[in-house]
Order: sequence, then C-alpha cells, then structure tokens
Amino acid sequence: MTRILCDEQLLFRPAVPADAGETEFRREYGEGEFMNSRRTLLYLCEQPSGGMTAEVVVAFGGGLHRMAAAFPADLVRNRIYVLRVHGAGADVSVSVSGGTWEEGASVGTTPAPGGLIDPAASSLPEGVTLNAAQDSVRVDSRGGEFRLAVRAEAGTEVEIEGLVRGVTASVEPAARSFEPVATVAVSAGRRLPGESRAYLYLNIVRDGVRLGRIALLFEPNPVQLSGGIVLDGEGNCDFGRYVDGELGRLTLPEGKVARVEFDADEDPWLKLDGEGRSLRILAGWKPNDPKADGRVQEGRIVISQTDGSDAERYAVRRRNWGLPVVEIGGVWWCKYNLRGNVKEFADQIPIGADPADIPELVEMNHIGDGKTGGYILGYILCALIVGALSRKFAFNFKTLCLSMVLGVAVCYAFGTIWFMAVTGLNLATSMSYCVIPFLPGDAVKILLAAFLALRLRKPLAAQGFAA
Repeated sequence: MTRILCDEQLLFRPAVPADAGETEFRREYGEGEFMNSRRTLLYLCEQPSGGMTAEVVVAFGGGLHRMAAAFPADLVRNRIYVLRVHGAGADVSVSVSGGTWEEGASVGTTPAPGGLIDPAASSLPEGVTLNAAQDSVRVDSRGGEFRLAVRAEAGTEVEIEGLVRGVTASVEPAARSFEPVATVAVSAGRRLPGESRAYLYLNIVRDGVRLGRIALLFEPNPVQLSGGIVLDGEGNCDFGRYVDGELGRLTLPEGKVARVEFDADEDPWLKLDGEGRSLRILAGWKPNDPKADGRVQEGRIVISQTDGSDAERYAVRRRNWGLPVVEIGGVWWCKYNLRGNVKEFADQIPIGADPADIPELVEMNHIGDGKTGGYILGYILCALIVGALSRKFAFNFKTLCLSMVLGVAVCYAFGTIWFMAVTGLNLATSMSYCVIPFLPGDAVKILLAAFLALRLRKPLAAQGFAA
C-alpha cells in the first residue's frame, strides 16, 4: 500500500496542479507469488513526495510483519523506484531505491527498524555469540546463562515464541524508547546427544502485529549416540528390564574422550569397546550372580576433554535379573548359552536369540534347583547296570564299554525325562541342554574307565579288594 499519490501533472511544468487529487494504491500477492520475482506496480507523475511512504504487510514465520519505507523528497521523471522486500536473518525488511532507467542507483533510504540486540547492554558469556546483523544469537551445546538487551521502537513489546528442552527465558520490560525496550534472561542447559538444532524466537510486537523477530539458535551436541540407548530429558537411559550385548554406538568429536564409571559397590557390567572416536557400548553379565535379584544396575558414560575437563555424564540403567546358570563338570551352563563355555562374551546367546520355549527370564531359576534331580536317580541305576553286566559276562574291554554305554543311556533317559517334566521344554530342546553337549566327553570317559578297570583289577585284588 502506497499513500499520498498525485494523479495528474502539467505536461511542460513540474508544478502540481492545485486541484490534483490524491489516491491510495493497494495490491495483494498470494503465497509464493512474489518469491524471487519482480513486478511492475504503477507509474507516477513527477511530484514532491510530501512524505509519501510505502507500507508493506508480510506474512512470514507464522506472523504478520508491518514495515514502512519513505520515498525521496521529490519524485522525478525518467526514474525507476524499486521497493525491495527481503529477508535478513530471522527478520523481513523493506527498502526503496531509485535510479535512472539505465543505472538504478541507490537513494540511501533505510528500512523501518524491527528489533535488534544491543551487545553493549547485553551479557554474553563464552559460547554465546551475536551475528553481525544483531538479530540472531547462537548458543553452543554447552548452554549457559545470559541476558539480552532488545532494542526496538517505542510502544513495542517482546514476546517469546517456541519451546526448547532445558531452556527457560523471561522478559523484563523497559521504559525508554529505542533504548532497550526489554531485557530477556535466558538459562540454557547442555544439549543432549541425539537432540537436533533448536530455535527460540523473540518477537517484536505492536498492536498485535509482529514488526520484527530475533532468533536464538541452540546448537546440537557434537557427540553422536545411536542404537538402543535413548536419553530422557535428564540425560538418563533406563531400560526397565534386563538387557545385554550391544546397546548402542558412540561417536565422539575431535578432542573428546569417553569412559564408563560405576558406584563403589557395583560390578562393571558396562564397557566401551573400540578405538578412535567410534565406540560400541556393551552390556555384560556375571554367571550365577548372587546379587541378581531384579535390582537396578547403573553405569555412567562420561565424556570429557582429553584433560578430563568439561565432563558430561549420562546414566544407563537396567534390571539385573542375571542368567540362570549352574556349573557342571567345570563348565558353566545356562539357559541362554548352549555352547557350554561362557568364559567369553561372544559365546553367549543373548535373550533376543533365545531358542528355548520359555521366554520369561525371571521365571527361570538356577538349573540345579530341581531340574536335574532325575540324574541323581540315573547315576544310581547306571552304577547298578554296569556292575551287574560286568559280573555276568566276560570281564573284558568290549563288555565294559557296552555295559557303560547302556548305563549312561539309562542315566540320560531318567535325567532328560525329569528335566522335561520340570521345565516344560520339548524333547529336542531338553536334549540340547542335557544330552548332546555331554556325548563327546562321556565317550572319552567310557574308554578311559574301561582301560583303567582292566589295568587296575589285579593290583586292587592283591590289596584285598574284591575282583
């Protein structure tokens, strides 16, 4: 909208007729219609501007911006006047420039002021910087507390728009015109790994119309965290259940190092694996842990500078139900480890890959608690069968081996049936626990026992033992 226009002029004299009328020019453009484009608005007669202004209302950033720019004192013929509407940082401004048909030189007009930060009256600590246009503030990931003195026209107000986790801001109005109209106190916590860049806006408002905007940019944490570890607003990750294996991956920026720490009475169940800046976050376990009663286990990932300064701590928690295990023949066996050797973390079958029929870890007690009772009876029967057969038939290597094979088979049968009845597991799974892993070792033991029995029979008989 342009106000105070003369609609006629004498052809050979620059004077404006006394009875020349005035009119008001308006034009609206739809969304995107005026973007990166140029339009001819109107043709004017040569005349004194008489304080003529161009007022532009722009919908931008979710609000209306009302701006005004003044024309030169005299509008002369054969001259182009360009009304420019353009973005400037987080603001929009309007200006008028004029020149000949060929040159288009500037006439030095300025946009109507919106809102700026007064650096001299503000308190900006390390890590909080102001851009050259004084309309945007950048806050690095460490956060901090600072105060911003906002300069704007008299009668304007500052309104805060947006919500950023860990950031609080409040406005303290001032009284003098085009001095700081308000002071904004900001308290920003450290940005967490995984959080994206965030914005807070200080809107300069008068009569419900936004005249300008100051942007506060909160930079993301340069530490990258991926995988199953998701931090809450306090920087903690509580799985609320038992977890193990790889929990996530940590990528560090240049100059940062990471480690894990625990309370004095806690086992080191969490560790960082890898070299350089890319690390795996692993959760381990302790066989037959006497403290595995469902309690909360906590470990903290500590990220700092190489000298230990500027440390940030993130807690990881799980429920320590442990693993149901028992030692058989010097080897630890458990529901989630079918390979037998649990001395190495890689030998563990994690919960997610459990092939058994009972998925609820907390319902599984130690394997020795009643589940192997059938083998006690089986051992007795095994000894009776081997003794009876070795006495009835010829006492030789072949007879001893066959009798022990039969006795061990009976022991397996009683023990496996008992195990299936107690646990509810099927035959194939029960045999994978109770039979198949022990077959190679038992075969070697049978051969060795038959050999020793033949070699020791006579010496033992000479010492008075019955043959």
